[in-house]
Amino acid sequence: MFFRSSSYYSRQVRLSKLAWSGITLIAISASVFGGWALWSRTAINEPINLPISMTVGHILTPAFRVDSNRFYWIEIVAKKTIPFDTLNCLLGTSSFAEKPCGQSQVIKANWTLSSNGAIAAHGTSEADSGGIWSNDDIARVIGGIQAQSGRDYVLNVDLLEDGTALSSADPHLKIEVPSSYYEDHAFASVFLILICTALALLGGILIGASAIRSRLNSKCINSHRQGSSTT
Repeated sequence: MFFRSSSYYSRQVRLSKLAWSGITLIAISASVFGGWALWSRTAINEPINLPISMTVGHILTPAFRVDSNRFYWIEIVAKKTIPFDTLNCLLGTSSFAEKPCGQSQVIKANWTLSSNGAIAAHGTSEADSGGIWSNDDIARVIGGIQAQSGRDYVLNVDLLEDGTALSSADPHLKIEVPSSYYEDHAFASVFLILICTALALLGGILIGASAIRSRLNSKCINSHRQGSSTT
């Protein structure tokens, strides 16, 4: 009789381990996906978004930090409240304009990135002339920086050309991640969802298998006991 009880107990322990394995897989998948979702919502993709007047002069941004070591573009962004070709000409992104420019570009700037009083990077709009087009605005890239997490940064920009022709386009100075980051992030999110879903399904299967085995073992033991009692 003691041997039967020990055998039944060991089977129950094995089933319990199987169920806990399933629960662990589900917990891991939920934790990983939850952590990714939280990081995605709180990631600093645009540490600076500052309205500017575009008059000749000096711009000093507030101090800012980033949450991971990443590359960021420095941009002057204008809304499409000005005709498309005119806006491209003013921003200096006229290579994509449909007609020859009738206006000279107004983007001429030098910039310096400082951290803890020391210069971390510097550049000029003449060295970077790329553009980024979206549904609502056009961004003129004037530089790029490789920022490190945990450091305080300040950006100094000297506007050397009168750009008040862009005033009606609500110009902003922005520091933001490249658009390719969002594409990579979307791909990584889909991949992570698939992995977490697979882990959760496997965990559910293990829990279901544990429950089925436990029920079958219980039926076998009950049948054995009933057979023994009749004899």
